Amino acid sequence: MSDTTAAMPATPVAGRKRYQKMVPWILLGAAGLLLPLLDDAYIGVIAQRAFIYWILSVP
Repeated sequence: MSDTTAAMPATPVAGRKRYQKMVPWILLGAAGLLLPLLDDAYIGVIAQRAFIYWILSVP
């Protein structure tokens, strides 16, 4: 018997990091798309404006 180990396939670390950077934007986009469901309620209008300002303030 030999003690050789099989080489593990390399994982694409760069691709995983790219997806990790995209997750917050996807969640923000989903939240932004769901905000109009609050209709014209006061909290809905405030939340929509906060979402827009938050997105516009990101460099």
